Order: sequence, then structure tokens, then C-alpha cells
Amino acid sequence: EPDLELLVLGDTDYKANQTYATEHRLPVPVLTPVHNVALEIYGVKAIPYAFMLDEQGTVFAKGIVNQENTLQHFFEEALQAKPVAS
Repeated sequence: EPDLELLVLGDTDYKANQTYATEHRLPVPVLTPVHNVALEIYGVKAIPYAFMLDEQGTVFAKGIVNQENTLQHFFEEALQAKPVAS
């Protein structure tokens, strides 16, 4: 079973990201991109967007995590430990 890490990419508003992380009790901080550059680099169309990666950067889950049920689904998908297309 791979050792997976969660990466959450948020809005360009740092305070909004802190609020989101607190409200959803995220175990990691929400990254705040500068002027949507990170959104363009990762090809993200909406935020907050999460990635579950292993140590080699293989993506095991990815998707929008803007509601409690989608966040739960995201974790369940990642726990199946099957890489997804990047």
C-alpha cells in the first residue's frame, strides 16, 4: 500500500483558504496560488482542487473538493490505491 499525501490547491485569497481548511477540518493546509499561475500549471478548472500523491508524484485521486460529500468521496477513491491519469 503506497504512502499517500494530500495536496489541496485553493483560491488566490489566503484567508478564504484558511477558512475552508478550518470548516472542513482538513489535515493539511490549503495552498494559495499566486495570480492563478498554479491553476494554469496543474490544469485545474475549479477550486478547491485536491490531489492525492505518492512519494514519486503518482496521482491516486484528484478532483474538486468543494463540499463535504465530495471530500469524503475523494478520500475513498484515494484509499483504493489505484493511480489515475494525470
